[in-house]
Amino acid sequence: EGLRSNPETMKLMETDLSHVWTDSDTAQTSIGQLYTSFTPLQVNRYVSAIASGGYIKTPHIIGNVSSSTGELVYSPEVVSEKLNISDWSLSVVRQGMNTMARINSSVKTVLKDYPEGFISSKTGTVETGDNKTSSNGVFMCYAPAEDPQVAITIVVEHAVYGGYVIPALGAVIDEYFG
Repeated sequence: EGLRSNPETMKLMETDLSHVWTDSDTAQTSIGQLYTSFTPLQVNRYVSAIASGGYIKTPHIIGNVSSSTGELVYSPEVVSEKLNISDWSLSVVRQGMNTMARINSSVKTVLKDYPEGFISSKTGTVETGDNKTSSNGVFMCYAPAEDPQVAITIVVEHAVYGGYVIPALGAVIDEYFG
């Protein structure tokens, strides 16, 4: 299960029990650092929720299963829950993600065959906490920006930072929309 950085999480993670939550901790948390810890699937669920207007869905590895005659044998129950987030907040995040994709030269190069603003995206750098290796790179997006069909999260270990992950995006988008 993922951890969202906050004073309660700090109490679980901190070995120095005299540490109290400060404005500095809030600042680090606001950019996804400190005690924040999510799996790529959890990140992708959040990206999907942003894309869908605030509805978070239970992921499934298997979609539908059909028999050899085409009869539907199994279809997972789609569970969708509306998050407690305002439409205004969602619109600000969506606009920011789309602006990032529009101005990022690497995204524009990788998606040169798609219309400008086709995706909404965010890069991320996951610190490993190890001084001997570089940080992990993360790139998350949804597409198309105006009528989302897919949420994508790409993680590359020791990629230094999120911007270095963008070249992998082209192959994923081409495969899905090709």
